[in-house]
Amino acid sequence: MVIAGLAALSGLAAYAVFSEAAQGNALDARVHALTLQNAALQQQIVERQHQISEANDTAWLEEQARRLGLVFPGETVFIITTPGAGRPAAGGLNAPLPTYAASPSAIPTAVASPSPSGSPTPRPTPTPMTFVLPTPTPR
Repeated sequence: MVIAGLAALSGLAAYAVFSEAAQGNALDARVHALTLQNAALQQQIVERQHQISEANDTAWLEEQARRLGLVFPGETVFIITTPGAGRPAAGGLNAPLPTYAASPSAIPTAVASPSPSGSPTPRPTPTPMTFVLPTPTPR
């Protein structure tokens, strides 16, 4: 009876030690996975900060605007077509140009700004611009 009791106690102790070791290994694996995930997120943060610093550069902004087909006011746009391609009857491009539409929520309001004389001078807040791009129609 004593031997059976000692065997039961040692079996219980072995089970407790084994379950704690298994739980410790599972936690170690989770810590390792979270460490890898944290390193990947840190890399994404570095990349996003680099993108933000690029976006603050006027040359980069101009390059992106050129890729979108935007031009500065007063610039002349030349469209090069393939030889033998027909032109629209009206000449020029076969696509409507974008039009400006003021945003309905963009109502200028007066904002007080400090002036050297001490009395506030109201000035309008900037109005956001919304461009409406019509869908090109084939001719």
